[in-house]
Amino acid sequence: VDPRVAVWISFGTQLAGLVWIAFAAGEAALFAGAAIFGLGMGGMVPLQGTLTGLAFGRLSYGKVAGQMRPFQVPIHATGIPLAGWIFDRTGSYDTAFAVFACAYLLALATITLFRPGPTRASSAPDLREQ
Repeated sequence: VDPRVAVWISFGTQLAGLVWIAFAAGEAALFAGAAIFGLGMGGMVPLQGTLTGLAFGRLSYGKVAGQMRPFQVPIHATGIPLAGWIFDRTGSYDTAFAVFACAYLLALATITLFRPGPTRASSAPDLREQ
């Protein structure tokens, strides 16, 4: 499967779960939305590494992944406090859900622009010769 399609499905599943949670009427619906969201989120764990390797080559993976973390951590850590702040200001989570849904739509649009980098297999050591 084209990794872009897999990421698109993962982001789309997360967005579907988010929307489900936003409109959940009752505990069972909330759990169902969380399960849908979780399936999409679980797909991102291996896909992030796959896309990083495809974009920058497997030999550069560690360096690139390490350079991405200072940008990723604040974004990940901001979501819940932002939702709480929005609730405190508005008395509702509707705006927070809308902000997060827009972020997912932006991610869905952005992933279509991804193009794998050149393969760097020739620069990899051949372990069979050792």
